[in-house]
Amino acid sequence: MKESEQIYKDENFKYITLISYSEYLERCSKADFLLEVMQSASHSGYTTRVLEAISLDKKLITNNTKLKNAPFYDFKYFCRK
Repeated sequence: MKESEQIYKDENFKYITLISYSEYLERCSKADFLLEVMQSASHSGYTTRVLEAISLDKKLITNNTKLKNAPFYDFKYFCRK
């Protein structure tokens, strides 16, 4: 990868590249679970990541406090920390 193509530089990471949404979904479909980290408690609700986890039948680890009261909440699929 060329230096000019790197979008994130840090001593702990070499690079992170952008991927297409279709490639993202393909990677998610192969994952054991999905991770969602909400920036703050004021940012909560049903996110795209939640919908992706449901549609891909994947477990979701999240700090989203609103999901526990959702009609589709099932402890087997959602782990809230």
